Amino acid sequence: MTGKGAGHQPSIDDLPSPKGLPILGDMLDFVDGQPPWNVMLHYARDVGALSRVDLPGADIVLVSDPEAITQIMVTDTADFYKKTPTAALRPVSTDEGDVFTQPGGKVWAERMASNPMVLALRDGWLDTALPRMHEQLRKRISGFVGKSFEHTYDTLLHMAFDAFSVMLYGEEFGESAFRDWVIVASELDRRMKSKMPFLFDTLPEEAQAAQDRNHAAFVGAVRKARAETNPTGTDLLRHAIRAGCDHDDDLLATELANMYYGGIVSSSSAVTCTLYLLGKSDTEMERVCNALAGLGPDATHAQIRACEELQAAVLETLRLLPPVSLWTRNVRTDADVVVAGYRMPADTSLLIGNRHAHTHADHWKDADHYKPGRWTAERRASDPLGSDYFFPFGRGERTCLAQDVGLAYIQLAVGTALMHSDPNVGLGEKLDQDFWFGCMVPKDLSSNFDRKRTPIDGAR
Repeated sequence: MTGKGAGHQPSIDDLPSPKGLPILGDMLDFVDGQPPWNVMLHYARDVGALSRVDLPGADIVLVSDPEAITQIMVTDTADFYKKTPTAALRPVSTDEGDVFTQPGGKVWAERMASNPMVLALRDGWLDTALPRMHEQLRKRISGFVGKSFEHTYDTLLHMAFDAFSVMLYGEEFGESAFRDWVIVASELDRRMKSKMPFLFDTLPEEAQAAQDRNHAAFVGAVRKARAETNPTGTDLLRHAIRAGCDHDDDLLATELANMYYGGIVSSSSAVTCTLYLLGKSDTEMERVCNALAGLGPDATHAQIRACEELQAAVLETLRLLPPVSLWTRNVRTDADVVVAGYRMPADTSLLIGNRHAHTHADHWKDADHYKPGRWTAERRASDPLGSDYFFPFGRGERTCLAQDVGLAYIQLAVGTALMHSDPNVGLGEKLDQDFWFGCMVPKDLSSNFDRKRTPIDGAR
């Protein structure tokens, strides 16, 4: 570290840094099987909430400090931009509608303003779309009863794909479409993890064929809806048509398809983890099940989502095991920027994590333990989604545009599973976390969905 004389402006070189090995630097910490968010949490607690790591060919600043994150993602956003994973996702996105990966600024804001999901949420569309999603979830979970699954996350990912299909396009696309989607998503995951995604301007043959089949099905759904004399469905596609969306068929199909990538991976992780964490505590499980049972067998989606015990269980999962735990930003390309007192050179890469803030011992009592009861009315008011110490969907202007949709799906999926089955997820198993498509996903948890032991209108 360099010395700090009078008037010295601390720089990136003055940041605390773990002692890496020669040549390899700190790379071994990131390739020894630990997911990157756990490495970041370790660094934040033992090295510093703002630290520098030396990786081959790059210096990366790890940002876990809540104040620095506020500066980067909320207050001084013009000084930072989103560089990745634009190139990696280009084969399945478009320049016109790629609101998920665009760097930001005026053009990004204009595209965001015309996004069908953004417009629909402003119109109150979600409440009209949820009854059919709820019906879809009940049908799927009823089919789970009496069955066991070796890979629970994969099963629930498929359930989410079908539920989102109904919500987005008004129809299911079947098993083959889901399998094609997984092929493409797995290839995109490989590209995002690559140091040189620009070398892959096109998808491999198998993934391209899968992408073409899915896109053809999605465009077909768009054309069918536009051919209807009076498209009255509650899905997002028909809402966009009624609202006068002027996207061509390809662009509209692509924008809707982006919602799969932006929603089902993370929401399925949250559903799986909530059922897993509840299953580790009979007390917590009974509290949620009894509250749901009190709603009666014909509870609506709104009643289920309003269940405070269910809300608390989900919020606590999002605090302790947030599916989205990492974000990337770069310092602006034309000037250095001071972050938390340290001067960062132009285009410095920043890796931002939320696990330190979500488990900060000074802010959360018994921070590393699953305690849904902490989510009192006062706690929800002091730590809302997107605040300094609780931001599972991101922060600032680039907060997940479909946050409300994701949260509604998680609540409905967990609530419906608990009302119409007795799910046992990962009983006696350790939760291993994998990094897939930019998200934390629970790995290799088995499960079985037993028949409900008591009637819905009675106590568990």
